[in-house]
Amino acid sequence: WMLLFLMPFTNIVILSDGAKWIRQIRKHIPCLKNAIWILDWFHLKDRLLKMLRAFDVEEDAEKAQLMIALLWNGKLEKCLDLINTLSYAEREEELEKQEFAVLTFKKYVNNQKEGIVNYHSYQMKGYLVGSGYVEKRNDTMVKDRMVRQGRMKWSKIGGEAMMQLLTAKFNGRLQELLA
Repeated sequence: WMLLFLMPFTNIVILSDGAKWIRQIRKHIPCLKNAIWILDWFHLKDRLLKMLRAFDVEEDAEKAQLMIALLWNGKLEKCLDLINTLSYAEREEELEKQEFAVLTFKKYVNNQKEGIVNYHSYQMKGYLVGSGYVEKRNDTMVKDRMVRQGRMKWSKIGGEAMMQLLTAKFNGRLQELLA
């Protein structure tokens, strides 16, 4: 976080799984005030598919593909309209499961509305819309530096300091940090 205070940024994009603290971080860090926030595509699609499984609708079903396409193009309201056309079960036990799944999904997207963008458009502009690349890079960066053979051990403070330095190096900002 210290890097955010030390370095001026422009065009910051925050790509997240929708955790509340990440959504609200812009309120507390001045340089993030105008940051673009994108809800990770994988998490949004995964939430939709979990909801559809309560209706025994598989990802390759026509209705599921249409909902996925609507979300991919940022058309949340049209997707929600289509969800309202799902056929509910007659058995009370299944009906409750389905109602809970729909309610959970609607609550999730309502909390994430700002970050649900036209993913296709953002991807065409060169933005990442999924966090897989970033997560993998972080895993690799940590593993490559922090896991060595022998007796190397890191304290929490030392490990976090090393990760800040590696992040600055990877982002091409190490000289700014050290100046």
